[in-house]
Parts: sequence; C-alpha cells; structure tokens
Amino acid sequence: MKSILTCYTRPLVSRIFAITDIETTGSHAAANSITEIAVVLTDGVSEIDRFQSLVQPEHLIPFHITQLTGISNEMVEGAPRFEDLAEELYDWFKDAVFVAHNVGFDYAFIKKSFEAYGYYFHPQRLCTVRLARKIFPGLPSYSLGRICDRFGIDNEARHRAMGDTMATVELFHRMVARDQSGIIDQQLKRGNAAQWLPPSLPEEQFHRLPERTGVYYFHDRTGKILYIGMSANIKKRIRQHFGGKMDSKRRQAFLSDITSISFELTGTTAIARLLEDAEIRKHWPPYNFAQKRPAKRFSIQQYRDRMGYVRWSIQPLKPGMKGDLVFHSLAEARDAALGWCRRYELHPSLLGLHQTGEPLPDADVHNEKLEALREELSAGGGRIIVQGEGRKESESSFVWVENGELVGYGFVDRNEDLAAERVELLKNFLNRVPTSEMTRSIIRELISKA
Repeated sequence: MKSILTCYTRPLVSRIFAITDIETTGSHAAANSITEIAVVLTDGVSEIDRFQSLVQPEHLIPFHITQLTGISNEMVEGAPRFEDLAEELYDWFKDAVFVAHNVGFDYAFIKKSFEAYGYYFHPQRLCTVRLARKIFPGLPSYSLGRICDRFGIDNEARHRAMGDTMATVELFHRMVARDQSGIIDQQLKRGNAAQWLPPSLPEEQFHRLPERTGVYYFHDRTGKILYIGMSANIKKRIRQHFGGKMDSKRRQAFLSDITSISFELTGTTAIARLLEDAEIRKHWPPYNFAQKRPAKRFSIQQYRDRMGYVRWSIQPLKPGMKGDLVFHSLAEARDAALGWCRRYELHPSLLGLHQTGEPLPDADVHNEKLEALREELSAGGGRIIVQGEGRKESESSFVWVENGELVGYGFVDRNEDLAAERVELLKNFLNRVPTSEMTRSIIRELISKA
C-alpha cells in the first residue's frame, strides 16, 4: 500500500499542524525502524488532509511488537521503504508544526529516517502530553489511552498509526477550543523550552533554574533521584542535557522519567564537585554511570636520570600498580603539576610536562625543591583553609583540609576572618564530607591553585 489520501480544500490559515503517529520495531530510534506512519493535517479546528502507509523496516519485527500493534513481517513485506516515501512525506511536513503525543519519540525516529536520505528535518514541535498537562491539569494519567477514555474519544485501532493519530487529532482540537490563555501560541514561540524539555517536566521549573554554580538533581514522580550533576552554570548545563539526540533507549527512558529538578548552590566549582561526589555516593542514582565503572587513573612516578635530576613522570596507573599521588584524569595530573611548578619554581619538563626551551636549573637545587614538595605532600601541609566565593554576595565559602584530607566545607559572613586558627568558629558552619579518591584529587588541585 503506497498511501491513502483523502483530499480536502486547504483553508487559508496562519498555521498548519501535522499530527503524527508511528509504529516501530522497538522503543529507541538508534537500533529500530518505522513500520507504519500516519499524518493528519489540521488547522486546529478541522481536518485538512491525511496520509497513511505501512513501511518496510528492512529487518524483522519482533514477535512482542506484532502482538502489541498487529503489524507482522508478512504485512510489511511489500510495503514501501521510508526512502520511497521520503520526498512525499517531506512535503507533508514542510511548513507545518509537527505534533505528536510524546513528541520526542516520534520526532527521533522520523528525523533519523529523513537524515539517512539527506533531508534536513527540524520543524517546530508540539507535544500533546505537555499541552494536556497545562490545558487539562490534574488528570491521573496523560497516556493517550487513558486521556481518550476520560474524554470519550473513540479509538478502535489503538497501537496502529492512523488510529492513534485520529485520537490525537480529536484531543488536539479539544485543547485548541479550551485554550483561552494562549498556551499553544506560547509554546510555539521560537526557542520555546517546551519543544525540547522532557514531557513530564513543568516548564516553569526550567525557567526558575539559576545561572550559577552548584549541584542539580533530576527526580522521578516519586521523588527518587535519577541523576546528580554539577556545573558553573546550572541552567545552561541542564539545557545541554535536554538538547541531545533522542535515539538511544537509555536516553529516552532517562528523559521520560524526569518530572522535577532541584538544586543546591555552592559558590565555587570545587565545593560543587565535592558535594556532587558525596551525593552520588550517598544516593547512587541509576543514571550516574561514571562512578560505577572503573575509571582510568594516572599517578606520579619518580626516577633519577643519568644527569642526576630527580624527575616526576605522569603515567597511567595499571592494575596492581601503586602510586603516591593518584589522579582521575591526565588533565587533572597536569594541572596539579603546573601548580607545583609555579609554587616551587620547578622546571616543567622535570615534572613530566612540556619543554620550555629554558635551560635546566642546577640538579642539586632542583632536587632539594622537589624533596621539599614531596615532604609537604606527604605531611599534608597541616591545616589549610581555602577561601572562595559564597552562594550570595554577603557570604564567603571555605574548604577545610587537615593533613591532606578533606574535613568539609562551609559558608560564613563575608566579613569573617577565615584564618586556619579559628577552628571553633569554622566548626559551627562546617558541612563534613566523607573522603574518597575523588575528594583527594579535588583537594590536591584546589590547593595547587590556591
């Protein structure tokens, strides 16, 4: 079957909406394909035209998908491939607003399919899940089946593209009629967050996010923490989370689960990193993967060359290998070495860094400086209080380090004297943080830059 077209005279309207549904071989676009597609053009009040076709997915449809949709391998055997439909479909979507129930799912598949054949597909989008939450607030469920049952919208062909599309058309028409406050127009504004936010996340929560340093948390509908991150600009970083491709199963599940965001300001990125590490280890969120897999680490190795210079070399830390100073990345190790070079006036090439073209210092002088640095690092340097920016202009932050180990961090009035000797004052504002390899590396980096 090529397509089924019902012809109407298209009225002169300001916007055309291409309400769409697809059936697929699986739940994520990266490894699956479209088996059926339906598009209905509407002006928001009346249907204008419609398109429907089975699609040859070019690989087998799993049995459980056939059970759900009724679409079998035999049914699509003679159907056109997406490549055969692409030119015609592209004209259908051209200059129209792309509308679907949970629009990110359908858009990911159709965008991937278009781009595979050289078409640029980036239309304005509307999600009827998100619209329904705003126009019909307080419903127990916003799945297409449940919301249609509630409003008496017939759909005798559930889990088939045209059946679900026509149900979405009826729902959309009712929302247009009910939308007295211009919600749909607001969401169609260029760059509107509703086009790319997760469908269950209130748009207002995103707009209230600060463009400041801190730790942020993604939650599901029960309040469970799904993911913890940190950034010097919370709002910008969260926007990046939602702006990527939707074609992986894990990413689709991640975004569909997010219903709320919380955050905690920290003043400095160092405290943000410390808090992020502590919170991840406390809650072990399901979508934080970095702390759950063995990370490649680096260490400082010491040796004496033939000219008598004691040198430090940054090397990958192999299994079973011990290192006095361990880092979580090559960049982190190099940053620490650069800090030591500045503080002790050491030659970078003798600490495993770049050649500068400058002559090497006297070997005995260099070796004495390096030994002093090693003793300081071994002893931990006693009590060190590193001061930084606070969460607001009226306060300062501090990080308390004792003999190289993190004690914690805190915030005090900006006018307070944060001398290391004022232990009793600092204890009153101290948030203790458990030590880990990550906190040790953060502390080394922080002290080297202090």
